[in-house]
Amino acid sequence: MNPESKGTVTIEGKLTTLRYELRLPHPREVIWKAITDPNELVMWFNTKAVIDGRTGGTIDFVNAPSGFHTTGCILNWDQPHIFEHEWHIAPLQIYLMGNLKLLCIRS
Repeated sequence: MNPESKGTVTIEGKLTTLRYELRLPHPREVIWKAITDPNELVMWFNTKAVIDGRTGGTIDFVNAPSGFHTTGCILNWDQPHIFEHEWHIAPLQIYLMGNLKLLCIRS
């Protein structure tokens, strides 16, 4: 992937894959902890996380500001190299109301 790229999106049927590649100036273990430790995730991702850290385990994220609830199966857990998981977001309906008010309904 081109280092200047902002990422790629691939849509195959009902599945969408987002891919981003970043080069971070930190040791692998520090990055692994930042993306897999619920205490770290709440600090930078503003998300309450429950992670069953193993291939076949699950993720359960609730974003504090928006309340978005994300769940998924961990597809590949190879510490500290690969953390691959599904990202299912509960449906959200947005209705545009008069004077640009928004009404959001989660189902």
